[in-house]
Amino acid sequence: MTKVYHTLRFGKLEIREEDVIVIPEGLLGFAQCRRYILLEDPSQAPFQWLQSLDNTDLSFALVDPLVIKPDYQIQVPKEEVECLGIDDPQKARVFVMVVVPKDLSEVTANLRGPIVVNPENRRARQVVLMDDRYPTRYAFLKEIQKEEQAEPKA
Repeated sequence: MTKVYHTLRFGKLEIREEDVIVIPEGLLGFAQCRRYILLEDPSQAPFQWLQSLDNTDLSFALVDPLVIKPDYQIQVPKEEVECLGIDDPQKARVFVMVVVPKDLSEVTANLRGPIVVNPENRRARQVVLMDDRYPTRYAFLKEIQKEEQAEPKA
């Protein structure tokens, strides 16, 4: 079954009910919004959008954390994994939210609060990590620039 949503950022969207991602507790600060759709546009890769279906003015930019921090590794608590119904951790998809300010050089990602999605049952949770290695505002463009400047030139 398909339902039409009118969104602020993407205009009219026709969404199949089986494509809806449910986040039972909502995201931090947005507990009332529990139903989302993941929008992937190859022209905006590696970024994707998590569009709320409960508040169609609300959407979040996401990225696979391994794209911006290849050594990113998280340990999701067993109870979180069970809550999502994940039987094989390799099948889970992990995203982090991206904040894109006017000055694009200041773009950041929240590595401390990843969103873990079970693609099989379309359930997700935002997990708050207690790992001090990961900040809530990781300036990944600046980190990439630092690494490029540090590489020896051939």
